[in-house]
Amino acid sequence: MKKDSLKVWAFPSLCFMFFLYGMAFVLIYTYNQNFGESLVADKKSRGEIDPEAIRKEIMNLKLN
Repeated sequence: MKKDSLKVWAFPSLCFMFFLYGMAFVLIYTYNQNFGESLVADKKSRGEIDPEAIRKEIMNLKLN
């Protein structure tokens, strides 16, 4: 193997390894902070949406 080919793949490989290490750290830290909670969805019920209340709120914003 030539020295030039070593230089070509060494830097991207190190960068990728640091990226994987960083992503693993972020995932572990996030999971530990919110233990038992889903990372992608809220479990809280938001209730029903009232279209009339939304319309009134929009009208109030337009008037101001």
